[in-house]
Amino acid sequence: ADEDALYHDELQLLLQQGALAQVISAFSRETHEKVYVQHKIVEYSSLLARLLAAGAHVYVCGGTAMAREVKLAFIAALAPGLTKKEAKEHIGSMQAAGRYLQDVWG
Repeated sequence: ADEDALYHDELQLLLQQGALAQVISAFSRETHEKVYVQHKIVEYSSLLARLLAAGAHVYVCGGTAMAREVKLAFIAALAPGLTKKEAKEHIGSMQAAGRYLQDVWG
């Protein structure tokens, strides 16, 4: 619900200003079928692979189990163009460069 739409107003402003092209949300408590971030990563994997190749930054915030699943989903998103090992190394290099940041707990 609305309490889960953190930064909604700020994101809408960034969309209006053209700083963002799109906001993709996943709310696991909104429907009977759970939709998690990793599901959206898989759904938009070709777009995300292009964005990552173009230098995009990733910020993951939440529980450690969720962060682990999100990282695996990003590795899978990169996998069509890379081997799984190469995709893991790419995420690792993004982390080292400060382009894949995590704030996780639990």
